[in-house]
Amino acid sequence: MDNVHFFQPPPPAQPQDRAAFLLYEMAVQNAQLYIHHPHGLPGKDLLQIELERYQQIYHHIRRQPATKTEKDTLKFVTFEINRIQAQRSGGALRRFWYSPLVATLRIWASRRTDLYNYHYNKINAVKTDIIQNHNLQTLSGALAGQGFAASMEGPLKKMISQGLDSFQLPYSDDNHKRATFLLHFDKIPGTTLYYFSSFEAIAKSSVQSLLAGGGQGPRLHFSCLDNVQISATQAAALLDGRPVCLHINQQDKWLTLDTGKVGTKFPFTQHAYDLDAYLQQLPLANGKSNQLPALREALRQGQSKTVALLIDGQIQKITIAVDITRQTLQLTDAEGKTHPFSFNQTTVSPVNLQHQQGHTRQDVTTQQKYKPELPQGPDIDQIIRNRAGRSR
Repeated sequence: MDNVHFFQPPPPAQPQDRAAFLLYEMAVQNAQLYIHHPHGLPGKDLLQIELERYQQIYHHIRRQPATKTEKDTLKFVTFEINRIQAQRSGGALRRFWYSPLVATLRIWASRRTDLYNYHYNKINAVKTDIIQNHNLQTLSGALAGQGFAASMEGPLKKMISQGLDSFQLPYSDDNHKRATFLLHFDKIPGTTLYYFSSFEAIAKSSVQSLLAGGGQGPRLHFSCLDNVQISATQAAALLDGRPVCLHINQQDKWLTLDTGKVGTKFPFTQHAYDLDAYLQQLPLANGKSNQLPALREALRQGQSKTVALLIDGQIQKITIAVDITRQTLQLTDAEGKTHPFSFNQTTVSPVNLQHQQGHTRQDVTTQQKYKPELPQGPDIDQIIRNRAGRSR
């Protein structure tokens, strides 16, 4: 919880009302304490903190002539100090005298119910507002972290305020046009705080499929508590039949959806695929360092990406995608023509050994040839000739 930026409502409209301002500050501190320790501190520690805060308010008001409003607040604060001291160290009779039932009856008999309720409600309203808005920010950050980019603050705020044990929200955005999602949120047991627990990805059915009685597309459920996290983009790609790469047990695993296993714990097929070996062969313009990281990440997410390739001395825009079935990178040129390639086995051989500053450096060259599986256009043919010439 370090470096947490707390939501904080504006202070009272009249800062000259010292009592209201001090109670407001106490409510803010109580909210922050709850956010850091939602399951609470040990009883005596919490009571001591509350006692010290009420005592600070009491002494601050008593130092100067008090207004009528401040005198009313002083009555409330004095009662709270006595109540907490009775709980902490009072005798049996004193604890009984300040027990909730007896204290409520005494407040009613003294005709101060409205006065005390007013102060309790003001403190609780500020505290609740801060806690719920902090929870809203936390959930929004968790959603964004898994690729749910569209704002959900309105629906989330409404559901958080209802205090349900759990709730679900539908989600869709323009980045995932062929999938919809159902987001699941659960309350942390023993608290009023919610966490993003899981989501379902649901394939959108085409009009033709619905008219033909094809029914709903595949539906996948992903926990947000698993060690292996999957993004909304990856989930949508899997539903669409595209491969994605996840880091599982310290290794990269390429997965595709096995529609025959939908509903099982692991409805995927694993594939051996060395993306980096293929990417290193691409003649990326402007250097690999500029385009390679974004290209690699897009392909791992199950997306295609358009990059600039240097082809026969000319920079051309080519769209790259992974083709797991053919064990290839799929290239699409500006005319929309698709050219899948296979790569022969990469061989690595040492060409030079040097000793520099007490370290041994091994320089290696990678010999790689492209083998077209389909007829190639002139631009792609030039890539083959250029790369084959370099290999020799």
